[in-house]
Amino acid sequence: MTTLILEFISGVWFLTGLPLLAVPTLWDRWVRGMRDNPSSYFLVLHGVLLIHLLLILTTERYQGAWLWMGLGAVGLLGCVLLLAGSHTRRLSFLDRLLTVPLWLRRLSAVLLVALATLLAIDGLRGTLS
Repeated sequence: MTTLILEFISGVWFLTGLPLLAVPTLWDRWVRGMRDNPSSYFLVLHGVLLIHLLLILTTERYQGAWLWMGLGAVGLLGCVLLLAGSHTRRLSFLDRLLTVPLWLRRLSAVLLVALATLLAIDGLRGTLS
């Protein structure tokens, strides 16, 4: 069951990073959509929160557990801080995301695809050993 969860997380990361790598301007559309519609912002944030929580809970027996648990803890903390913030703080955070340079968007997409690949490999390796 944990392998299925890890492969799902890996797929979500990969399917998020690949379009951002190919068309980095999608980032603006996603961020503006979350800025204009608070319910989509909270829905996305709760989804990310759930993914990071599952990452912490399911990776203790894998080889890269320290990486995945650390990544999950940082992501979980970030989600909680964003959910606890005020409306003006949320808007200023989303406005800052719109000013991220193009090269940094591509770099974050490459990093997301690389992490998705490593998580998939680690999940498959855990079932084979």
